[in-house]
Amino acid sequence: MVFAGFDEGVYEPNFDSVLLECSALGNPLPIMEWYHNEKKVSVSNEKYIEVSEIISPFVVRSRISISPLQLRDSGVYTCKASNYYGSTISSNFVHVRGLIDSLSIAFHAC
Repeated sequence: MVFAGFDEGVYEPNFDSVLLECSALGNPLPIMEWYHNEKKVSVSNEKYIEVSEIISPFVVRSRISISPLQLRDSGVYTCKASNYYGSTISSNFVHVRGLIDSLSIAFHAC
């Protein structure tokens, strides 16, 4: 199974939304799942919108939108692709800036 993941990012709370994307190639076509800090993301939660689409007979792309971003959305996001032959993952860190980050930036700017 071949896999393409997503990049690490830094975002502002309440103003930003984030769209994470990953793709996987496999036969049979992989099933995609998303995790936040090792806990499966519940797409029934209005905060998360997940869309998976078949790009070609053996490639699937999955996207998850997180909005509005809050401090508790910081953490490791993992996309897992699985089929009959196994699974593979891609993980990266999403950092939502908090008050401490803002104060630190202001302090260094003085």
